[in-house]
Amino acid sequence: MLRQIANPKHATYLLFAAMLSAIWINCEKIDDPVMGPCEHRYLDPLIVIDPVTEMTTGRQIMAFKIVDVTIDDNEIDLHQLLHDSASNCVLYDSVLYCNTPTGFGTQEGNYQLTIQASGFQDTTISFSAAYQTFDGGCPSSSSGSTPVSLQLKKR
Repeated sequence: MLRQIANPKHATYLLFAAMLSAIWINCEKIDDPVMGPCEHRYLDPLIVIDPVTEMTTGRQIMAFKIVDVTIDDNEIDLHQLLHDSASNCVLYDSVLYCNTPTGFGTQEGNYQLTIQASGFQDTTISFSAAYQTFDGGCPSSSSGSTPVSLQLKKR
C-alpha cells in the first residue's frame, strides 16, 4: 500500500529526483550528447574562389581584395562573410584581403563581388551561391562550397 507523504519537502525532493532521472535517461538516447539549444554547423565556407588568373596568359594571381559585396541586391558589411569556416582572408579597414584559394560566407543567395588586384582592372562578378549538402537533425550542418573562378584583365 502507498503511504501518504507527510512532509511536503520530501515530495519536492522526490519530484526533483524523478525529473533529473527522466532528463538523464533521455540524454543517453542522443547520438551527440550536447546540452543546450540545437545548433547549425557550417562545415565548409559557402564560397571558395580558386583559381584567380590573368585573362590573356592564364598566369595565376595569388593575392586580391574584395571591396564590395551584395547578397540578393542588399549591400553587406564584409565582416559578415567571416565565419569559423573562412580561410585565407582577413578583414582590414573595410577591405577583405584574400590569397587563393580563399573561402568565406555562409548566407546563400545571389552574390555580386567587386574584386581588385594590383596591376589589374577592378572586376565585378555575379553568381548564385548555395551549399551542396544540408544534413538536418540536431546538430544540423551545411557543407559543399560553391566554387568560383576569376579571370582578371590587366590595366
